[in-house]
Amino acid sequence: MRYSRLIFVLLLIASSCQLISPDDKESKEEEKPLARVGDKFLYREDLASLTKGAASEKDSSDLANRYIESWVKNELLLKRAAETVDFDLNEINRKVNDYRYALMVFEFKKDYLTKNLDTSISEEEIREYYDSHLDNFLLKQNIIRGKYFQAPLKAPKLKRALGWIKSDQEKDFEDLTSFCIQFATSYSIEDTVWINFEDLIVNTPFQSIPNKIQFLKRNQFVETTDSLFQYSLFIKEYKIQDQLSPLEFVHDQIKKILINKRKVELSEELEDRILGEARLSNSFEIY
Repeated sequence: MRYSRLIFVLLLIASSCQLISPDDKESKEEEKPLARVGDKFLYREDLASLTKGAASEKDSSDLANRYIESWVKNELLLKRAAETVDFDLNEINRKVNDYRYALMVFEFKKDYLTKNLDTSISEEEIREYYDSHLDNFLLKQNIIRGKYFQAPLKAPKLKRALGWIKSDQEKDFEDLTSFCIQFATSYSIEDTVWINFEDLIVNTPFQSIPNKIQFLKRNQFVETTDSLFQYSLFIKEYKIQDQLSPLEFVHDQIKKILINKRKVELSEELEDRILGEARLSNSFEIY
């Protein structure tokens, strides 16, 4: 929270300092301002870059009006802050510069990573990382592979769908898919994909099951109804909390981890290279 407030104050001061520079003041003296707070003025040309990409004149006007209102509020806050708090302006300016430099370095690194980062991760790399960090992939929830649908009690072919959901036959899967697309209000029938069991049963009667682990151990096919719907669940395979996650379940997570590691390594390589080049060219000294 303190950091957010600091950034807010720094941005207020930075925008206030840059809005009307001494070089611009004379050229703006004859232009009619859009707004004033104390001795600070906002001019139309200060909004030029803001409204340049607007899709229509109305959008441009709306953007301008919102910016003017925001500018007035910010300037009033800055004015009150200056009247209330005895700021150390040198320290404030130092922090403004530190923040500006940090933003510039961040944008430079982001551009470099965008152009140079290799985001292709092989299945072998993912498997190797998984095997080397098994303790990091213990499940924090129960997961299943299976099929589920919620359909109106009066849906056509409902009784046949109860047979299709338990079948491994390709034709039955096609029929179940067609049934779900046409009549189911909610469904998940891709039984090759691991999913969070709690996410699957949310807002269903299964959600109220007191012991989910015992439920998974004791049941493969479960169905229930309420006044409106039939709820059918076929559990092909399950894993419970604290067991090892299947690789398929954490595949994308591992890929992100490996890409982030490459980002860190590439960023460090960039820093080391720039430092090395500067040292060779005698571009800096530390006293």
